[in-house]
Amino acid sequence: MWLNYYEYSHEYANRDAVGTIEINDTYVTRRKPAWLVLLKLTGLAAMIAMAVGIAYPSLRQALPAVQSAAVIAGAILIYSGLAFFFRPEPNTDNLGYCGGMRDNPWKLSDDFNRGLLDLHMVLGPGRYASETLLDLCVLVGIAGGEEVIDEQSSPLESNEAREPMQLEIVTLKANRFEE
Repeated sequence: MWLNYYEYSHEYANRDAVGTIEINDTYVTRRKPAWLVLLKLTGLAAMIAMAVGIAYPSLRQALPAVQSAAVIAGAILIYSGLAFFFRPEPNTDNLGYCGGMRDNPWKLSDDFNRGLLDLHMVLGPGRYASETLLDLCVLVGIAGGEEVIDEQSSPLESNEAREPMQLEIVTLKANRFEE
């Protein structure tokens, strides 16, 4: 895991592909049924309850109850925002040996890709939380964007029953009240 001279010099001569970190500012979804959004909200409530259950006892010793709750809520919002906007995408063809479980001692690029994979997994729950909240906003009509008709429908549907799928595009603007 340590960066050594041999790994760096060999990588310079024979460079492999490294993944990227993309910045996301558009959420494309189709309107989900209310039962699915409620199910996702139940899972989100369980995740938040676990986070509060872990963080609250230690924060309660140092801060009053209201400040502890504010710190936890702020940390969850910041984490969810970072997870939504930053999307690490590793190159899964270059993860070392055994699917990323072992380091390739001659390549530095596999270290970067395994780091991106770890970051992708760490940000996964925050991405779930932010996308669940956006699905709720689309369901109640707060974050409705333009509707896009997708002509490709599911391959499970028969040819007679094909209807174009309607997608909601939610574009996040820095200051949406300026319009």
